[in-house]
Amino acid sequence: MFIEFTKLKFKNVLSYGSKETVVDLTTGLNSIMGINGQGKSTLLDALSFCLFGQPYRKIKLKDLVNRVNKKNLWTQCTFRNGVHEYEITRSLNPAKMSIKKDGNDLDLLSSKKLNQGEIDAIIGVDYKLFKQIICLAINYNQPFLSLSAGDKREIIESIFNIKIFGMMATALKKEQSSLKVEGKIHGNTLGLLEVNLKSLRNQVKTLELTEQNFDAEKQLDLRKSAEIIKNHKSEISKTKRKITTINKSIKTLNYDGLDELREELNDIISQDKVSALRIKDNLSKISSLKNEDECPLCGNGLDEDHKATHLETLSDDVGFNNHNLIGNKFKIDDINEKIKSLETVKSNFRKAESILERTADKLELLTNQLKVLHDDYSHIEDRSLNIDIDSAQKELTARMAEYQSTFKMNKLIVDDIETNVEILGILSEKGIKSFFFKKLTPLLNAKVNEYLELFGLPIILEFDELMEESITTVNRREETPYMGFSEGEKKRIDISILLSFIEITKSISNWNCNLLVMDEILDTSIDKVGLDAIITGIEKMKRHNPKLCIYIISHKVSDIEYDQSLVIGKQNGFSNIKVG
Repeated sequence: MFIEFTKLKFKNVLSYGSKETVVDLTTGLNSIMGINGQGKSTLLDALSFCLFGQPYRKIKLKDLVNRVNKKNLWTQCTFRNGVHEYEITRSLNPAKMSIKKDGNDLDLLSSKKLNQGEIDAIIGVDYKLFKQIICLAINYNQPFLSLSAGDKREIIESIFNIKIFGMMATALKKEQSSLKVEGKIHGNTLGLLEVNLKSLRNQVKTLELTEQNFDAEKQLDLRKSAEIIKNHKSEISKTKRKITTINKSIKTLNYDGLDELREELNDIISQDKVSALRIKDNLSKISSLKNEDECPLCGNGLDEDHKATHLETLSDDVGFNNHNLIGNKFKIDDINEKIKSLETVKSNFRKAESILERTADKLELLTNQLKVLHDDYSHIEDRSLNIDIDSAQKELTARMAEYQSTFKMNKLIVDDIETNVEILGILSEKGIKSFFFKKLTPLLNAKVNEYLELFGLPIILEFDELMEESITTVNRREETPYMGFSEGEKKRIDISILLSFIEITKSISNWNCNLLVMDEILDTSIDKVGLDAIITGIEKMKRHNPKLCIYIISHKVSDIEYDQSLVIGKQNGFSNIKVG
């Protein structure tokens, strides 16, 4: 598969405005230059977003949109795959996407993930591999040697074109999961069928016994039913007698006159309150007369005779009211005693009514139950032997055949699960993948060390089949960890690995493309010797592949002879590209 990128167009991406920016992807060795912050690396983000819907650098997707315009981000990439030309257009705010093949719109699938899978298949690489073999940005990509073992293997599997085994293993795991679910269902079905078979066998046996014992059981049931009816009738008679007794008792409970007694009691209590007030008032007047010279009653002057007359009148009234209070006390006690007695009668009356109501409900229930019992007795009398042992036996035979069929199917599933376990072992990291890694890692090691030698690093880097690396010095043969090298040396190691990936991918994977973008490769912390070696390697790569379109993004002027130089600058706050 050869992918030939032709054009990248974009607008409103990061610092670029609404004016359409066009980058030709078919020319030879090119540079993109400019001072920091002008928008050189935006090319990577625009291309990455257009192809994969993700920015190249570690920024949020929404931050790709120009901060001034805040909408209408638009990207478009054109490329050829064999005889077909494709055009992918993707935008944000609003979010849209379209794919054209030879000028005709392709139907989009139901989800972004499925559509992206189709694009990955057309291009031949996914987002992770894109960042390893098409667009190289040392400052934004995590160095390969600092990745986890799993991420390393995933990238190498794509480069060695053995990712298919992982996909096969994933598909087989899904199938295995489905088989296990199906096996569990069959297992549960077998369990249910076993229970059903046991029940049917018991049913057939029961029917045979029933046929033998039908008449005897019928007579026994009739006797039992008659006995229950007899006991029920007896209970009904007892309940009726109880109701009669309660009714007689209720007639004897008379509490007439209770309300009149309560009214009479309230009248006497009211009279006592008036008498008590009169006594209190008269005593107050008597006290006042004894200490005053002027009559509080008539306002005239008081002499002893006048005072004695009033005191006698008031004292007589006090005595009269005290007499009434004493007399009323006896009346109140008598009335209270009568009220208490009648309230007891009333309470007994209410209790008798409640008992009568419950007893009547019980009688109604017993009567209804008796009707049901009579119906049951009639059903037993009418009962005849109507069983079909042959049908039960046929159902038992059918369930037995179903059980045997399900058992065979379950056995096949179990066999498939065991076979898949073996195949998964073959497809595992220690299986066929390990075989390919053992065969292909020497090629990778040779290519990496070729670049290390070209870049003037006196070290040997070797990967084993688990993609664990060892780095030794050429002269001393001492193993040194990756983090033990200087920043410049680590950059040369990283670039050697990345360039090796590109060559290995094109030679092994039957995949190639015309585009290679290097972001700030020349701006990293590399000495002049290392920089000259990298430039030599790039020029060598260009000579070996005349169709290759290389863009080197940098803010340094180098000795490379470029076919075209693009200069990025800002005007009125927006980035623009000029041919230098």
